[in-house]
Amino acid sequence: KAAEHRDALAQYNLGLMYADGRGVEKDEVQAAFWCRKAAEQGRVDAQNWLGCAYENGRGVERDDVRAAQWFLKAAEHGDAVAQYNMGLMYENGRGVEKDGVQAAAWYRKAAEQGRVEAQYNLAVMYLNGRGVETDEVCAFEWFCKAANRGDAGSCFGVGSMYENGRGVEKDIKQAVAWYRKAAEKGFATAKDKIEQLCLLKDDGSFAPSFEVAQQRARLLARAHAKKAYLRRFVHLVDRAPRDDEWNLTED
Repeated sequence: KAAEHRDALAQYNLGLMYADGRGVEKDEVQAAFWCRKAAEQGRVDAQNWLGCAYENGRGVERDDVRAAQWFLKAAEHGDAVAQYNMGLMYENGRGVEKDGVQAAAWYRKAAEQGRVEAQYNLAVMYLNGRGVETDEVCAFEWFCKAANRGDAGSCFGVGSMYENGRGVEKDIKQAVAWYRKAAEKGFATAKDKIEQLCLLKDDGSFAPSFEVAQQRARLLARAHAKKAYLRRFVHLVDRAPRDDEWNLTED
C-alpha cells in the first residue's frame, strides 16, 4: 500500500521482495518495475539495483547504456557501490566509451569510501599505469588498505610487492607472511609462492636446508634401489635390510 502511494523506500523494498521471492512469488519483471519507480524518485540504492538489472538482463532487456546511466545517477549521489560499478563500466567500455582515466577516477571515489574491490582495482591501475601515471608506492598503499580489510587478492598483491621490492623495500619474510594470509583465504597461487620462497635465501640462491633435502632424497633413492635389487635377485636373503641398516653415505 505504501508503495502504491509513491513511498520510494516501500517501492524499493517491494522490488527486493519480488527479486528474492520473499512473501511473494519471485518475479524479476515486477522487481524491476518497483525498483524503477523508487529509482525515478531518487532512491540511490534503487538506482544502483536498476543499473545491475540492466547490466545483467534481470527483469529487463539487457542494456549496458541504460545500466551505465543508472549507475551514474547513483554514483553522482555518492553511492560507493555505484561508483565502483562506473569504474568497471569505463575500464571495460561497457555502456560508455572505454576510458582508463575515468575508470581510475571512479575507482578512487569508491576506494576512498572503503570499497575494497575499488581499492584493489585502483592499486592494479597504479601498478600498471592504466588511467594514472605508474606509481608503485601508491599501488602498494592501496593494496595494503584492501589487504588489511581481508581481501585475498590484495594480500597476494602486498606479498608480491614485498617479494620484488616494488613500492616498498624488498623483504622476503614479509612477502611470505602476506602470501600466507592470501593462502589462508583460499588464494591458491599464494601456496606456490610460499613453497618457492621458503626454499630461497635473501639473495635468491637455494637455501642450505633445500640442498640437504636434495642430498638426502638422492641417498634414500639409491638405498631403495639397492633394496629392490636384492629383493628381486638375491633369493638367499630371507629379508631385505631395514632403512636404518643401509649405509647412506655417498660413494
